[in-house]
Amino acid sequence: MLRSERQVALHDVLEALAVAAGRYEDAATALGQDAAATLCRRLARRRAALAARMEAALRQAGDLPSEPDADRETLGRLGSRLRALLSDAERPLLIRERLAAEEELLRLAEHAAGLALEPAWQGLLEQVRQEAARAVRQLREFAASP
Repeated sequence: MLRSERQVALHDVLEALAVAAGRYEDAATALGQDAAATLCRRLARRRAALAARMEAALRQAGDLPSEPDADRETLGRLGSRLRALLSDAERPLLIRERLAAEEELLRLAEHAAGLALEPAWQGLLEQVRQEAARAVRQLREFAASP
């Protein structure tokens, strides 16, 4: 199926949200019960909720969401888990990875919003941008704390 640039951009945002939710869950599990784990659990819930809203909006628009690459996702999640389990010294790496993913999500949402979408899409993408920007701030604060 050929997709327009708009459809591709929206699917990219959906995939980034879904992947982020899973990676945050993995990070929270690996981190245990500390403040970083609590932040990751909260962000996992928020990303999953936004992904569900994006998926519903895509379906309502008559566009079936694409399936993420299961092999790539499994390898990525496994790598994140292993790094988190290695040592406390690897925890900053895990936070930096999540920070980079949030910055990419922000970039994807801004790109999609720039494609002159309908107001309903603009509202949803604005929420994604706000959530991603908030997560970037929180992750940067967490990374800077001792």
